[in-house]
Amino acid sequence: MTFPDLTIALFSAFNVLRLASYLPQIIRIAHDQKGAPTISYATWVMWIGANGSTAAYAAVNIHDWMLCLISAFNSFCCIIVVILTVYKRNEYRQGATMGGGDALAQRAMTPLCSANAGCSHSLALSYWRSDPA
Repeated sequence: MTFPDLTIALFSAFNVLRLASYLPQIIRIAHDQKGAPTISYATWVMWIGANGSTAAYAAVNIHDWMLCLISAFNSFCCIIVVILTVYKRNEYRQGATMGGGDALAQRAMTPLCSANAGCSHSLALSYWRSDPA
């Protein structure tokens, strides 16, 4: 096997694994009940840009349609992750403000200094409070 053969084999194998890796992430976000707090918008948007620009480069500059399709699909999966995360976070916030949701959601909407309305922290939200509100 030549070095170019090895690189195309590795590229193909890892792209198949990458395509398969989106599904568990999407499923975890879909089942999340706490607003998917561990998902980083910045990271996923960066991946959307990287994959989208690779798809465009492959189509326009080198006319590699397989690379274009793989990169476009990667970008599409990243877009699904971001949209689903936005939906889950909005759903979680609505549950917290409408009186629904779990105790964690209720605590997340409690002011840090509820006893002292003049405190500079009074508008901050307390996610990390140890005592239930």
